[in-house]
Amino acid sequence: MGVKELWSVLTPHAERKPINELRGKKVAIDLAGWVCESLNVVDFFIHPRHHLKNLFFRTCYLIWEQVTPVFVLEGVAPKLKSQVIAKRNELQFRGVKPKDSGSSNKENTDKTKEKGRTRFNHVLKQCENLLISMGIQCVQGPGEAEAYCAFLNKHGLVDGVISQDSDCFAYGAVRVYRNFSVSTQGAQAAAGGAVDIYDMRDICSRIDFGQNKIIVMALLCGCDYCPDGIGGIGKDGVLKLFNKYKDAEILQRLRNWRNETSTYNALEIRVDDKSICSNCGHLGRTQSHTKSGCSVCRTNRGCDESLWKEQRLSIKAELTLRKKALLSADFPNEEVIAEFLTEPDSLPQLKLNWQQPNLVKFIKQIGHLLQWQEIYCFQKFFPILTRWQVSQGRQGSVSVLEPVEILKKRTVKGIASLELKWRDSKGSFKGLIPDDQLREFEMEHPKGLEELYQTVEPLELLETTYPELVATFLKSKEKPAKKSTRKKAIPGDDKPKKVSSRKKNLQQPSMEQFLQKDKENTPVKTNSASLGVGQCSTPLTKFLDADLNSDDEEFDMSDIINGIVSNHRPVLTQHQGHLLHYEPLNNDLSLRLAQLSLKNEVQETTQKRDISLGTEPESKRLDLDDSYDLLVKGDLKRVPHLLAKTPVGRFKMQHRISDRMPSSVESEANVSYFFNQSLEQADLFEQLMETSLGHQQQQQEEDEEEQEQEEDEEDDIVVISD
Repeated sequence: MGVKELWSVLTPHAERKPINELRGKKVAIDLAGWVCESLNVVDFFIHPRHHLKNLFFRTCYLIWEQVTPVFVLEGVAPKLKSQVIAKRNELQFRGVKPKDSGSSNKENTDKTKEKGRTRFNHVLKQCENLLISMGIQCVQGPGEAEAYCAFLNKHGLVDGVISQDSDCFAYGAVRVYRNFSVSTQGAQAAAGGAVDIYDMRDICSRIDFGQNKIIVMALLCGCDYCPDGIGGIGKDGVLKLFNKYKDAEILQRLRNWRNETSTYNALEIRVDDKSICSNCGHLGRTQSHTKSGCSVCRTNRGCDESLWKEQRLSIKAELTLRKKALLSADFPNEEVIAEFLTEPDSLPQLKLNWQQPNLVKFIKQIGHLLQWQEIYCFQKFFPILTRWQVSQGRQGSVSVLEPVEILKKRTVKGIASLELKWRDSKGSFKGLIPDDQLREFEMEHPKGLEELYQTVEPLELLETTYPELVATFLKSKEKPAKKSTRKKAIPGDDKPKKVSSRKKNLQQPSMEQFLQKDKENTPVKTNSASLGVGQCSTPLTKFLDADLNSDDEEFDMSDIINGIVSNHRPVLTQHQGHLLHYEPLNNDLSLRLAQLSLKNEVQETTQKRDISLGTEPESKRLDLDDSYDLLVKGDLKRVPHLLAKTPVGRFKMQHRISDRMPSSVESEANVSYFFNQSLEQADLFEQLMETSLGHQQQQQEEDEEEQEQEEDEEDDIVVISD
């Protein structure tokens, strides 16, 4: 139970942290507290030895977190606690009492009272055997287990106490770990386990609340040695008393309640005196001081409340507590105070080294209590044995197992680890597991019995214990160095080296530098008269082959660019084996085109009407390449049907090109009108464009003149009509 209402006072100052905060620390554990937590679970069906199962897995969790536990067993129970022990026995053992005979009922009752913790000590003995088989040290306390845990913590032998009993603070514990949980479910759960940390040094720095005040709270509110406490006194009244006195003087103040009777009687008379103002404490009623003021306080209205009001309320609260407390004849109980303040005469010699676990003892003695099969016991206990062997190293320890190889890397809760395979070279566990269980295990696991001898150990511990094995494994996992693809330079090798594109661009001059060169200094590599079939303006000597190495350092494009710039207007006389020649425009063709222009206008009007009605004209389906082929190949016989439907035809009809239109070629279909040039080295297509634009401008002038004439005629008609 502990001190009533103490957790509610200390909980606001506690911190909830993961269990890895305990890593590397030594902790004292109240074994009876863990057992009572398991035995008090009566709301649903549980394992018959649930306290053993819970103790085993909790201890394993501390081992994995590298925490050194010291379990403290209960000693001789104080006589003050006999009433509480009797009630706990009824709860822990489901209310079962020894069988009573009619004649010896009174004798059995006396024996039951004398036994005290006999039945509970039997449960604790089972827990002790389990812990010894795991190699964990157990310490027998002279009295209460939480008292001895607090004693070890107070003198620095352990770093903290894991307990649910708030009596630890009354016994002087400095650091207490409460709500220890390894579960990931429930309100107190956390990833990887969590615990509430109560540090009295931090709490005392925030509020004046030490061991003496906790003892006073136990006397007034109640504890295991005085379960009922003082009737009518709660946490609020006690905290008001604590605000008035310091921790060092609070116990003496409680003792003075009975000894200094005259002093408290005088205070009680003054507090209740109506002739004294309750605000300032001077002569006069409170009501008159409120209206007319106080002559002592030198006020015209009201008085100084800071002189007596708060002090009066504090004294009155203390007198109320004193009056209720003195109703108990033995208050304050010096035996309870001595129980909390008395310490053992000497410090114990603790052996905090982890002893070698005993797998055989665990299976033979604890396995049947837990109702576990031998192979299941082996699976759960084998990692404890290997962790002990890895953590203790080879210094004076007897190695039961031998590591074979490291299988792979693992990470457990953020800790670098390795999966290790072991071997029972001495045959220590031969025949420990029945053959039928081994055969069933082999059927369920593909790897066979090898999985029984595989564990995961921290890398740091393995590097200390088995450095050669770890070094070999890590070396095997190293990736080989990448081979350099560069060839070493061979003496006498004059092959040009490849240059990166970035360096090449830096070495080559830009296009602008070539264009700025003087054209007179640029040599002309070719002559237009010497060009043959299949040649272009680019010099043949500088033609870029497909297999030319572009990464060569000696490769330079300056000659090619100079040739392209200097020969910007090539002269062609042949095309695909045929001579290029020119013919004048045919007058008949211009007449025919003029006749077709009117027809095309009518067709365009019809097409627009068809588009408005939703029909798609045929010209939309013609490709631009078709009109290009008609113009280039000179197949003008098809012009009346298709020329107006092509982009080129529409261009000619809009600009009324008829005077300079060349005649069709009758025999040679490969003649190109784009590449034909006159004697003056002029492009015929450009001349046609200029003529069409000039003709269009002339036509616009004629239209303007006609419009002016029409306007003049209209004016003449108007004048005649007048």
